[in-house]
Amino acid sequence: MNSLITDLLGTQFIRLSSDGSKLENFKENPLPFLKEKKILLYFSAHWCPPCRMFTPTLIEMVNTLKEEGHGNKFVVVFISCDEDEEAMIDYMKSTRMPWLALPYNSVQRGLCAKYDVTAIPSVILLNSNLERDELCPLRGHIETIKKCVLQ
Repeated sequence: MNSLITDLLGTQFIRLSSDGSKLENFKENPLPFLKEKKILLYFSAHWCPPCRMFTPTLIEMVNTLKEEGHGNKFVVVFISCDEDEEAMIDYMKSTRMPWLALPYNSVQRGLCAKYDVTAIPSVILLNSNLERDELCPLRGHIETIKKCVLQ
């Protein structure tokens, strides 16, 4: 599983600082952090109005699940479909995304192709073999995502 994760996502992740003012490298080894958790790949972009509408709903779901004690069951990884790194950073800051992200332009295109992401926003739920369990093209399907995470 460890090599599957690194082959798929790499070993470098970023996230917002605790005050939300800047991006920082995720300093922990990502493998133990991701191991045995459901991974939600969140494909989204700042320029996309449906994405900007959906992101706060996903953030609320993630925060609620964590408050309910389910935070150890899943991790969200943001994959930017923005046109440049500055737009990605602005999007992460303006929405205060509470999850990990892949650095801009690292493996986005390959992941979009691998999981057949043709529209955004999209959430891909990966099973323990890092295969797509569920494709949720999002507009109000937050309950479907929540059920998948809790299964």
